[in-house]
Amino acid sequence: MEMDKEFARDLAKLLASDTPPSRNRNFDMFDTARGRKMFSYYKTFKSIENEITNPRIDVKVSIKASDHDPKRQYELMVENEAIRYRRKTFIPKEVVPHFRKLIRNRA
Repeated sequence: MEMDKEFARDLAKLLASDTPPSRNRNFDMFDTARGRKMFSYYKTFKSIENEITNPRIDVKVSIKASDHDPKRQYELMVENEAIRYRRKTFIPKEVVPHFRKLIRNRA
């Protein structure tokens, strides 16, 4: 995933927001190609967040620097051994604190 720093920072702010974005409420933002791409990443990351925070699902979560670009990109792994499920996602370093906070709050 190649993502510029400004886009990644905006995505991190969107993930940290208490109010989820809406295509109707935020029409101006989602009317652009950048906005649609941001909304797509947002939905993907919220899906991962739901897997991490769901108390009924026993998952193991890990974050490590990517072998591909360790200064800009991290690898987020969500594993559910009971059903042999593994989800590996590359995330920009700007959203790593968001996911680390979720992982800490699970414990």
